[in-house]
Amino acid sequence: MDSLSTDPGKTDSRATHDLELFDRLLGVRETLARKFRKEPYQIFKEESLIQMAMYYPQTLDDFIHIFGVGPYKQRKYGPAFTEVIQEYCQTKGILPPPIRPKQGINVSVGVPPAKAMVMGATPSPETKTETSLLPASTTTNGTSNETGMNVLRSEVGSLPFSPGGLINAYNAAIVFPQELKTVAVRGIFGMKGPKIYSGYYYDELKDEIGDQSLTLKVTPSIRDQLTPDGICTLKGYLTRKINKYGGIQVTFVATGVVCQEERTVDPEVLRRQEVLEQHQQKALPDPRWNIKSHIVQGTEPKIAAIYGETGIVDQDVTSAVGTALDHYDVTTHRGKFSSPGAIITLLCQLDSEGYDYIALIRGGGSGLEVFDDLNLAATVVAMQTPVLTALGHEVDHPFLERVACHAFTTPTAFGTWLKAMVEETFEELSRSKAAALNEVQKQYNEMVKRLEQQLEDAKKAEGQQVEIIKDLQGQIKEAGRSAEEVRKDLEKTYEERLKDLQQQVENGNKAVEQQRTDAQKTEERQAELIKDLQKQMESSNKSTDDLRKDIEKGYEGRVTDLKQQLDLMQRASEQSSKTILELQRQIEVAGKSTADIRQDVESIYRDRLSAAEQKHTESQRVVEEQTATLNELRGQVAESGSNRMVIIAAIVSMLLGLGIGAGVMTLL
Repeated sequence: MDSLSTDPGKTDSRATHDLELFDRLLGVRETLARKFRKEPYQIFKEESLIQMAMYYPQTLDDFIHIFGVGPYKQRKYGPAFTEVIQEYCQTKGILPPPIRPKQGINVSVGVPPAKAMVMGATPSPETKTETSLLPASTTTNGTSNETGMNVLRSEVGSLPFSPGGLINAYNAAIVFPQELKTVAVRGIFGMKGPKIYSGYYYDELKDEIGDQSLTLKVTPSIRDQLTPDGICTLKGYLTRKINKYGGIQVTFVATGVVCQEERTVDPEVLRRQEVLEQHQQKALPDPRWNIKSHIVQGTEPKIAAIYGETGIVDQDVTSAVGTALDHYDVTTHRGKFSSPGAIITLLCQLDSEGYDYIALIRGGGSGLEVFDDLNLAATVVAMQTPVLTALGHEVDHPFLERVACHAFTTPTAFGTWLKAMVEETFEELSRSKAAALNEVQKQYNEMVKRLEQQLEDAKKAEGQQVEIIKDLQGQIKEAGRSAEEVRKDLEKTYEERLKDLQQQVENGNKAVEQQRTDAQKTEERQAELIKDLQKQMESSNKSTDDLRKDIEKGYEGRVTDLKQQLDLMQRASEQSSKTILELQRQIEVAGKSTADIRQDVESIYRDRLSAAEQKHTESQRVVEEQTATLNELRGQVAESGSNRMVIIAAIVSMLLGLGIGAGVMTLL
């Protein structure tokens, strides 16, 4: 945006308008410009937006009084702007002032009219409106506070501000010359995120050297031209706002890109960054906890203190430590602080000697740049022993401090810290001992109470046990008299029971003898019967052998017949195959359809073959059944001595089944 002139209709100050509302109106203008495909200034110039941010027009009637607003723009653009202004005033509790006639905006650093109407702000004389934080007249216990108000006015000269009113007044009163014109800013563009607010992205512009940054407000079109993390020069203007906590927020609103450059990185900067990253990844012990732990355990922390060859700051350190030095095992070493290589050699030597810490100590003055050496910093990062630094004055900050385990501002501060560690440790031990003593005393008192209670309970239990013993003794005496009577009754009962048992034994012996006699007689009768059965079995076995021979003879004849039948069927099957071949030959001669005739022939062949197989299967089944029956009869004849007539009847039944029962009648 170009510098503002003092011509009518132009403004030469942004110090008198509501910056937050102005930012929102810029977003509305940007939205309308995209909607109607126009440039933002064709919607409204920024001078018109500034007047809107001063007088807060919330209706179309008020909107027409703003500079640059005619009937056409009132109808077309007015609703969009008045809606945003109305919502903003309701949220902030702002009472808009009367709209002034159209005119240019005069330079002013006082409180804007609308700001004077903010709840709690002191009213501006030009608004001619009184706004009070306190009621005009209040009554407490029937007494008016008007006198108190007069006293207040006489002491401070006016009504008091609220915090918000004072912040707004201060914000309006600040005038920064760079806000009144377009400026160019060069830095590293940092993209913050994808969200857009009221048509703007809120990114950052960082210093090329250092860690300071400025909030950057850019439109999407400008942002698309910028390269993330690239160096760029932008033109625009500055805005500032005091937030609700009193802090000042400075924002650079970019209006265009002047140029962009390729970002070149110094190799030394890259190496420094690499050394810092290695330091951050290294797990370093907390020196406070480590040294206190040594003191508590009664061991002295081993510290190698390196001073310059001609330095005298060791006296400052010793004086600052005082008597606390007795709790440390400090070894003094002298080094050549004018050469990084000499310091590196000494550090590497001490790193292998088992120290808890190595301290580099030097006073202020020239020559501190040796501690900015990157090789020295890389050596400290790679060492196993943690390194402490106490270099120069408070304003000196060499690079080595950034990679040390702990950096002290001065050598004296290092000595003071060593003393403080001892004092804090003993103070904490004292508090811990007192707390432990109180805890032990508390536990002791509780234990005494428990023992006293247990002793009292034991006495009560002892009295109860005495009573129980007396009762038991009485019961024992009574039981002694009863036991004699019980013994006599038991002896009498035992003698009677013994007599009954003896009588039962005698009766049992007699019964057993009688049973033995009867058993002998039975055994004799069974022996005679067995002899008769053996004779009958011998006679039956002879007849059975004859029958078995006849049956086997008949079975063998039947098997021979079946074999002959099978041979006949096989010859018939062979003849059928020959017939089929002959038919096929005839079919080929006749020229019939091979597929149809083959199906007919195969069907005839399958039927005949199936019938032959069925007869063969049936014959085999009959043979198997006859064989099983014969085997069963053989087993029955061999194992049993059954009645001869029963066996004969079974054999006859089988022979009838075979069709040779006619010969059986001869046997009978």
